[in-house]
Amino acid sequence: MVELKTSGEIEAIHAAGQVVAQILAAMREQASAGTRLRELDEAAREVLAKAGATSPFLGYQPAFAPVPFPAAICTSVNDAALHGIPGRYRLAEGDLLSVDCGAALDGWVADAATSFTIGPPSPADERLLGTAMTALREGIEAAVPGGRLGDISAAIGAAGRAGGYGICGDFGGHGVGRAMHEDPHIPNEGRRGRGLRLSAGLVLAIEPWFLAGGKDDYRIDRDGWTIRSADGSRAAHVEHTVAITGDGPLVLTALSVRVVIRAGHRDGSPAAAWRLVLAGTLFWRDLHAVVRAGTFTRRAPGDLHPVVRAGTFTRRAPGQAVTIGEHAVT
Repeated sequence: MVELKTSGEIEAIHAAGQVVAQILAAMREQASAGTRLRELDEAAREVLAKAGATSPFLGYQPAFAPVPFPAAICTSVNDAALHGIPGRYRLAEGDLLSVDCGAALDGWVADAATSFTIGPPSPADERLLGTAMTALREGIEAAVPGGRLGDISAAIGAAGRAGGYGICGDFGGHGVGRAMHEDPHIPNEGRRGRGLRLSAGLVLAIEPWFLAGGKDDYRIDRDGWTIRSADGSRAAHVEHTVAITGDGPLVLTALSVRVVIRAGHRDGSPAAAWRLVLAGTLFWRDLHAVVRAGTFTRRAPGDLHPVVRAGTFTRRAPGQAVTIGEHAVT
């Protein structure tokens, strides 16, 4: 059964989503050559405990799994695409790591995933990761009231196939909120204009994952969980929990950031200062400083400054300086 959430329930899922975002930020910070995967799991558990949250992954056993999942996060390396169990493996320079995690807080669940390389990516990995992020962004942009579930699937599939990547139809996105997996299932390929009509209040985990070799086949390890590309090619997996609202899609698992905007003249004389908290939707505004796993990337020359009013971006006034956290944007 597909359930629509109230605005208050979406806020509660967003709170869980912030714990997920903090975990993924910690994973990017701590994952380096020599780090054991189980150390990342321990770090994730610490974030959960500090937030008063629990892992919906730990002990989870869907119908396909022979045993309950034994960890708080999934860590999938190189040809592993999904559901990797964190163990003794030490990360090496050049590894492609996907981390999937969830958080349950006050009875509400959020779920997200990220993929990145240990050290600088190769051109092939950079292209794979970029395509996965494009698919996620375009899938999210299709999550609007009045649309169809197939619009999301078609957007993701079009990006993946245009890149020449394999797409498996057995595992994809899903509803989320009261439980980690709810209706509807969201395939990573589909036809626009088909499927469930999208309504405000629907909360979805949108979840592209692609296989670099271009084939759709996969295999499952003897542990009963880890999904790998059948041809040994690398995989990338990204995911966000997204609420469909009357104002468009709202990303609930992007890190909310407190932004301090100081207005003044270039001579440094004070003018005014105010604070505002940005919603996760900032993550998708590539025109400005972009939040990725708790870090800021510098804007490209000529971009607008990220002054946010009523959810939209406006150009800064002449002479203003904009400071984001501890990162100055000039």
